[in-house]
Amino acid sequence: MLKRSVCAFLSLLTLLFCTSILSCNFSGSEKTEETSSVSFVINCNQLISKNTAARSTDGEGSVKLVVALRGDYNDSQEVVFNPSTNKAEVSFKNIPVGSSVQALCCMTLDAYLMYVGYSDSATLKKGENTISLKLIRPLNESILTSQAFALSQAENDDNMYILYTFKSEDSAAGSGNWIIYDVIKQGVFSFGLYNNLSKNTDQTVKSLSMTEYIYDGSNLGYQIVSTPKAQTITPSENSFKFISENGKELTFRVSGYIEAEETEASGTIEFPITADSFNISFDETKSSEGLYRNYYKIALKATDKAGNEITDGVVWNVKLLFGGKDINTTETAGAVVSYYYFDSETATITPVVSSEGLYKHLATSGPYQLYVTAEYGDNVYSSLVTLKIPDSYYYELSADEADLFTAVCSEIQNLKTTVTVKLTGTGDENTIGNLVSSINCSANLDLSETGITEIADAAFKRQSNLAYQKLLSVKLPKNLVSIGEEAFSDRSELTEITIPDTVTTIGAKAFYRCSSIKNLDLSESVESLGQYAFAGMYSLTSMELPAAVSQIPNYLFADDGKLTEVLVRGGLTSIGNAAFSKCSELEDFEIPETVTSIGENAFANCSKLSLITLPVNLAEINKNTFTNCAGLTSITIPSSVSVIENGAFQYCENLSELFFEESSNIKRIGESAFSGAKLQTVSLPKSLIILDNYAFYRNSTLTQVSFESGSQLKGIGFRAFYETGLNGTDGKVTGLPSDTWKVIYYSDSSPGTSANTWTLVCKYYLGETISEDDKTTINNNSPSNSETLNDSSDFTADANKDKFFYIAIQ
Repeated sequence: MLKRSVCAFLSLLTLLFCTSILSCNFSGSEKTEETSSVSFVINCNQLISKNTAARSTDGEGSVKLVVALRGDYNDSQEVVFNPSTNKAEVSFKNIPVGSSVQALCCMTLDAYLMYVGYSDSATLKKGENTISLKLIRPLNESILTSQAFALSQAENDDNMYILYTFKSEDSAAGSGNWIIYDVIKQGVFSFGLYNNLSKNTDQTVKSLSMTEYIYDGSNLGYQIVSTPKAQTITPSENSFKFISENGKELTFRVSGYIEAEETEASGTIEFPITADSFNISFDETKSSEGLYRNYYKIALKATDKAGNEITDGVVWNVKLLFGGKDINTTETAGAVVSYYYFDSETATITPVVSSEGLYKHLATSGPYQLYVTAEYGDNVYSSLVTLKIPDSYYYELSADEADLFTAVCSEIQNLKTTVTVKLTGTGDENTIGNLVSSINCSANLDLSETGITEIADAAFKRQSNLAYQKLLSVKLPKNLVSIGEEAFSDRSELTEITIPDTVTTIGAKAFYRCSSIKNLDLSESVESLGQYAFAGMYSLTSMELPAAVSQIPNYLFADDGKLTEVLVRGGLTSIGNAAFSKCSELEDFEIPETVTSIGENAFANCSKLSLITLPVNLAEINKNTFTNCAGLTSITIPSSVSVIENGAFQYCENLSELFFEESSNIKRIGESAFSGAKLQTVSLPKSLIILDNYAFYRNSTLTQVSFESGSQLKGIGFRAFYETGLNGTDGKVTGLPSDTWKVIYYSDSSPGTSANTWTLVCKYYLGETISEDDKTTINNNSPSNSETLNDSSDFTADANKDKFFYIAIQ
């Protein structure tokens, strides 16, 4: 039975030994549907040597055994001895079946390490499991070991040092290696070789020579930087002194010599678990969600092995350690520093608040230890867990507390790590500006509980004078109505933004070039989106537009290179210029039937866009709307479309099918509208009046072109069919009007004149008003000769490539 008289040094030494081998935690691994429990029953008579066995239960000393599992499941427990049987039992439950674990144990008597045990790794199965412990026994008055385990601790130094001695395979008799490990700094303090070993008649060490090497580890390899220093070590009264090269004198107390002798003990899975077992764990409902340098709330609870909470009769004591040292008793300038307050009634650690109202932050980040003891009944239970305190800070404050708000802004100005700020209260229009301008490090902002209703223009826009400021996440106020223009512009580091359900307006460039945001959820309350609002959000993959949004403004999703899906709800009427330009991962987009206009370059360079259904009320297909859409293979032009503008489907290199709905109203197919496509056959409606320059240029697969009977065609532009398959043996044009056409020659020496003439011709035939002077210009630039076109006309021949064909203006 572990009595309250166990010295604190023994507890700390034992637990430090275990945590130097592995990091333990309270919660273990995630639970699965199938779990097992591992129990060890160890007969202490088999373990304790004759000269210490009698001391285990007679009150003169206490024997402590800690058993730990590490691997997929990490936990450690102290053994409670039963004096009537001189046996100890410890159980671990809720270990997932299939876990790979290794057992470790450490037995001490007062400050002496008596036994160290370990097992091979084992994978637990459902049902019976056996884990064999290999035990090695130390002698009490020697400092050498053939195994790399802790032996000694310095007594006259604030730090704690552990001496490891071990032999390598090629070590000569009486020689070996040694390392002194600094527990607090968690690194090697000194290292070297030992030799010239002499022993007493009882085989304890009489003297030896320890040689220390001083090295420089700053380069790629370690380098000896001074002559090795040797000193003779003579143990006396179970201790010895060691003077390091740096002048530090350390006194070590000898713990023992670990021999290579091995015995075995077995552990088996046992059910049920005894109800009177005692387990210490975190109370997650009362603890803070995260640990920070300046903010932490750690609550504990006790349960039996059945999981029932033990609430009465437990006396708690908790210390927060760093490197084995209680940080709350650290003296600074003669005064004891208090970082935390422990409430023994609620078993809760909370940080101390300074005179400025700020939480005192821990001196350093890294692995702290929480050393817990709990008195329950006649027993004292203890546990040590390693807490990883990150190098980050947390502040929770009201914007209406002016002094505290100022103090926080002042403190975080000097931080170069991660800061999380939760702001409450109302504040004023300068609140956000003052907070943001005070941060020059990585930050997470929670503004959800503030009364702010408007985010001003450029409120969070990247500031060039704050080179190290990174807004990682922002939760916007819960009653927010509008987000101003450029509010988060150029925040490429922002990964998460929470927009409340109350927002109705998002301004232009509000999230422009926020390239790390992957998800952006908009509620049904959003009615208006500004241009470029989500442009350059390279990580955004999908978006659902609220039903109240009737217009997709210019450049809304431009350059969103990973956007694959946009869902539209409600009565969308227009899609703006370049709205989806360069959305290279967008594969299909269902344009609502309510859309009547699509802007220039709306889907330009959407290289994977493979399916588009144009709405029935669309009036025109604008300039470069689908240019460079390499994935597009087929397109149907609704009867409502009267114009396909310049470059509308240019460089759609896999577009092989073009259909016009019956009763088509198409009047003009613009310059380069289908150049560079792979059309094979084209049937042009009788409503077509103008086929503009380069309209089907470089469609090398195009061999069949037909004009619908009764064609109203008045002009075929410069190189409209040049470099197509029409001039091959299979090339065929049918249905051309049989009228005699006049010709305008394109002049390389002065292309502007002929091009302008062609423009005037197109305007005239498309029903636009031109002046008498314009008619004169046409006639002055057209030759008197005429040419008759028919189905055998070759528009790809060199003789015709520089011609505009048109019927004479009446």
